Amino acid sequence: MDDHNQSAREERRIATRRPTRIRAWAEPGGTSAPADCVIVDLSEEGAMVSSTGERPLPDRFALLNDANSKLGDATVMWRDGDSVGVRFEKRNAHAVHAVRALPDVKTSARASGPRSKS
Repeated sequence: MDDHNQSAREERRIATRRPTRIRAWAEPGGTSAPADCVIVDLSEEGAMVSSTGERPLPDRFALLNDANSKLGDATVMWRDGDSVGVRFEKRNAHAVHAVRALPDVKTSARASGPRSKS
């Protein structure tokens, strides 16, 4: 992804995202099995999530963290390889608590963005 697209994505964010590496599950609902994933960064409004399984993440899913707490119902806003950026449909107390428990680390968009595969 080029710098222009990365910058445009950053500018639309309402809340600051904090880098993290939280094991998670994308629960699509219905009869579909949950997809293993990792939360790369997190805010009270959304997250960057990377698939750790063979299937791509669905367009809409409930995001659950490793403590089996539902962080929110997520809608994919962008895709880049195995990574997606999601927006939470409603503010969720579990997401707010998870974000506030993270250390305050300042990173640039390039440092926290998806890595190209070489």
